[in-house]
Order: sequence, then C-alpha cells, then structure tokens
Amino acid sequence: LRARRRLAYVLCAALPFVIAAVTGFSPSVVRAAIMGGVYFSGKAVYAEADSTNSLGLAVLLMTAASPFAAYDAGLLLSVLSTLGII
Repeated sequence: LRARRRLAYVLCAALPFVIAAVTGFSPSVVRAAIMGGVYFSGKAVYAEADSTNSLGLAVLLMTAASPFAAYDAGLLLSVLSTLGII
C-alpha cells in the first residue's frame, strides 16, 4: 500500500482489536490482540518487543480490568500455551 513504515505499524497495532471486536472479545482473543498491539507499537517507536513482557502486560491488563478473567479456562490455556511456545 506504500504507506510510511510508522503509519503502517500503528495501523497494524489497531487491527488485532478490530478482529477481537468481530469475535466478541473472548479472553484468549483479547490476550492475542494486546500482545499484537504491544508488538507493533514497539516497532512503531523502533523498540525491541519482548514476548514474555508482552504476555505479562496482556495478563496484567486483563486481570486489572476484570479479575474474574483469571478463572476463564480458555484464557488460562491460551496464556500457558503461549508461555510454553515462548
């Protein structure tokens, strides 16, 4: 699309949240959207993105917004499988 690199990263940071809205904001999709948003936001400001820190930030934000999200089996499996891959 010939967009500037920084603008492209900002748009890519917003795209996972649009997809999460389409899927109904299930906790595992929100986790992935936050991690994707953090990754592309870091690329927009020319910073290194660390997967472990992105996962921790995603879990922190989700449990701060809704403490009962920690009891969702889908989120727990998503976080643990992502941690295993990392």
